[in-house]
Amino acid sequence: MSSDAATARVTWRDRLSRFEYKASPYLYISPFFIVFSVTGLFPLVYTAWVSVHKWHLIGGDKGFNGVENYAAVLDHSVFWIALRNTFSIFLLSSVPQIIAAIFIAWVLDANCVPRHFGAWVCCCLTLWRLWPWP
Repeated sequence: MSSDAATARVTWRDRLSRFEYKASPYLYISPFFIVFSVTGLFPLVYTAWVSVHKWHLIGGDKGFNGVENYAAVLDHSVFWIALRNTFSIFLLSSVPQIIAAIFIAWVLDANCVPRHFGAWVCCCLTLWRLWPWP
């Protein structure tokens, strides 16, 4: 009896069910990738393309420029000031948050506060990050 079951022919319905089982997760996630490619990936690629061309805001493409645009930006002193400001803002905002998060995790892991206190702290910190006071 078992040899008959092993040699049984796989039906069209079984193959379709197996394909649906394997393909359905990709079909469920595909709208995200379509929207991401239109709203996220296309602007990045287009910006990279424009960055290596001479570009006029009204006239459009004026020909291939290569890396001259990048060389011109790197020659400006204002670029280096802006880059320094960007990194300083990044460091001044992310490093204290990481230190605070590690400290809070250590306090909650040390069992020196009641268990329900952790949920309260997480809720308050989430609200603090989502809606900062002006």
